[in-house]
Amino acid sequence: MDPDQVQNLLGDLVGQTLSDPTAAIGQLLETPVDDRSLERAIGAGMRGSTFSIQLPLRPDANGGYHTSEFLTAGGVPTYVAAGSPGGYLPVSSSRIDTVATNGDDMAYESRLTGSLNQPRWYGSGVMMPDNSVMVFSGGTRDGVAVTGLEGAIIQSERFDIETETWEPMASANRERTYHNTAVLMPDGRVLIGGHSPINTAYASFINLDELGFADYAGRDPSFEIYTPPYATRDDRPVIEKAPVALLTNGGVFDIRTDRSDIDQVMLIRRKATTHLIDGDQRAVELPIVDRRNKKVRVKMTGNRAVLPAGQYMLFVSYEAEDGMRLPSTSTPVSVIANPSDSGSPLVTQLEPAPERDGDESGLIGGLVGGLLNSGNNGGSLLDPIFDLGSGATSAVPTLGQLRDGSPQLLNELGVAVEGGTSVLGDTIASIPGVTENLLVDFTNQVDGQ
Repeated sequence: MDPDQVQNLLGDLVGQTLSDPTAAIGQLLETPVDDRSLERAIGAGMRGSTFSIQLPLRPDANGGYHTSEFLTAGGVPTYVAAGSPGGYLPVSSSRIDTVATNGDDMAYESRLTGSLNQPRWYGSGVMMPDNSVMVFSGGTRDGVAVTGLEGAIIQSERFDIETETWEPMASANRERTYHNTAVLMPDGRVLIGGHSPINTAYASFINLDELGFADYAGRDPSFEIYTPPYATRDDRPVIEKAPVALLTNGGVFDIRTDRSDIDQVMLIRRKATTHLIDGDQRAVELPIVDRRNKKVRVKMTGNRAVLPAGQYMLFVSYEAEDGMRLPSTSTPVSVIANPSDSGSPLVTQLEPAPERDGDESGLIGGLVGGLLNSGNNGGSLLDPIFDLGSGATSAVPTLGQLRDGSPQLLNELGVAVEGGTSVLGDTIASIPGVTENLLVDFTNQVDGQ
């Protein structure tokens, strides 16, 4: 069943429910649905005010890179008809978009992962050297549409790319919503800063500051540092010798460490974000071709599109006995385009992209089963609806509104503003001074982590 069929089914059910609710429920239970189409229809699409993190590019057996994955979580959906920048209430749903290349052909698919532990607007994502993704800061509502009512989120969350699930981590010391930032530091910790509300909403001809919203005195130029669990360990590997520059020529280079069990080498490009998105981001795993004692020999890619010229951090890591991946402190590396290869094509495919294993039909037992169970990682296609219900019940558009493409955005906004007045009071009461405690270090405070 394609997305159009799902939409038609929902529209048909509106009329059936009133006259014969039993028949409608039966149709929901018995209709087979293509779970991938359902994911694309509900989980994919435009998501405003959130991050998009490129997961590590990993080589195949020949050292080629054919598949790129992007993690997106939280943010505000379009509610079918709202358009950019999206709706008012964020969601907790999380997805991975995959782009696979095969010569001149490209394929795209989207799948849901486990959801965030709470809906989050304007969270900053960071790719970590232990193969995880962290998200920091943000709010419970769009802080631009109705400034000052967004309700700051201080608890960070961690995404495990193997299990595709999120878990709560440490809480920050400061509230940071709009214009917050988070940057990976060379030692594997994260520098978090910023908070600057805007007083014109999404327009340019009003000034909410005059009504007491978005007072610029509430801006916070301070910074704090997140220390992940691996950074507190005393058994992290140490890079003793490594190149300071690498050419994208497909050659090999050596790294000397203090351990003989290094099993991963990764280059992470230094981050430069604008409104949560780093269009230049890269995290690339390089294949290890040989190990001798405490030295690993690594093969560099010859594909300039995989590793564009620029400044990177080189990390090595291994998996400890307790299962935790322990990365080193990085060493700075300049990646330089091979000057003798300047006339060759930018993108070079070494081998066709492998086909995805498994059943392509994706049929599941029924529409209800597909909505509630999109995978084994805890994510549900109905999470966005549940999130909207928990934020403001009347903000959930009816089936008729979904069919017509005209949700009542003004009613939604009114209910959300009324329910958010207490958030405004908490925000004003907790505005920090901008000249004190400009640098705060906070470590993970979750028990057992």
